[in-house]
Amino acid sequence: MKRSLVVILSLLLACTPIPKVDITVTDPVIKRPLKGKSTAVAYLVLHNNSATPKILTGVQSSIAGAIEIHTYIQTNDKFLMQHLDELKVPAHSELIFKPAGNHLMLFRINGLDTVPAVLNFQFSDGSNYSAEFSIEDY
Repeated sequence: MKRSLVVILSLLLACTPIPKVDITVTDPVIKRPLKGKSTAVAYLVLHNNSATPKILTGVQSSIAGAIEIHTYIQTNDKFLMQHLDELKVPAHSELIFKPAGNHLMLFRINGLDTVPAVLNFQFSDGSNYSAEFSIEDY
């Protein structure tokens, strides 16, 4: 009887669809702060697999005192870094965080000896997504 119950439960679990994750992260990397500095930068690709846009409103981690969303803007002949309160990730699309573009600034870094580092992304709809980041030197 126990064996039959195990077989039935196994079959039911095998038939249960795996829920689709709205947000995924690829290519996550944190660049280690330069010697004597406590600020780092993170790059990644944030994928929105859902049919609705997602608004990234914040990022948190135990490895940083604060994490801000930044981008670069051009004014005249200068490129300036600008803090953003939020970033929209279009439906069925991706948002690339890269040098000289969107990126995450990590302030008051601590605990980069813990690899991988985990960053938690918060969205305007109340959802969260955590991703593991590798740590690399410049």
